[in-house]
Amino acid sequence: MTVKPRSTPRAARDRLIYWTMWVVLALPLPITLFYGLTGPVRLREDMIRDLGLWGVRILILGLCITPAARLLRRPALLRYRRTVGLFGFAYAAVHGPYYFVYGRLWELPLELWARRLYFVIGIVSLLLLTPLAITSTDGMIRRLGPLRWRRLHQSTYAAMVLVGVHALWQASIDHTQPAIYMALIAALLIVRLPPVMRALTGRRRGRAVSRPGVASAPAD
Repeated sequence: MTVKPRSTPRAARDRLIYWTMWVVLALPLPITLFYGLTGPVRLREDMIRDLGLWGVRILILGLCITPAARLLRRPALLRYRRTVGLFGFAYAAVHGPYYFVYGRLWELPLELWARRLYFVIGIVSLLLLTPLAITSTDGMIRRLGPLRWRRLHQSTYAAMVLVGVHALWQASIDHTQPAIYMALIAALLIVRLPPVMRALTGRRRGRAVSRPGVASAPAD
């Protein structure tokens, strides 16, 4: 007779953290959709904007996880990275197509698209994020291999820059919030640079990170 392993306090705590994070990240989506779709028509524009902003915020949170794990020396934080990224993509995936359909963007003349290039930037950033979301499973990591998977997911950086530019460019009145998001994205990308990360973590060039004869995994 097999004995089921007992749930340790640490495993129970990890599950609590995970499901709390899941609820916190998921809750704004139905609330925003409910008020936007059941209220006056004018609220739909606010709903579309808010969905986009929630997507930017959550994607930035996902971009924070790897630097935070390294700086705080808490590799356990990395287990939440894919979940946060997928939630950010979910908000963007609702925001983008709904905006395209609600705004009937396909009917706009090319001159208007040329004047409002943030349409194009938003579409490109969503297209870049789509394969990252599709391959964010253990099965796809095994199929692609860790090295190819990480190389593919390095396009996250380009996508995040485009997301920040899209949010900043489309703001017609108050640019404060999008400007803060763009600054955070820039700061997080700079922190990821190897010399900056080494300086922040106190690592010195030439210092051995892995045992001799054991290749270290490429950084995400």
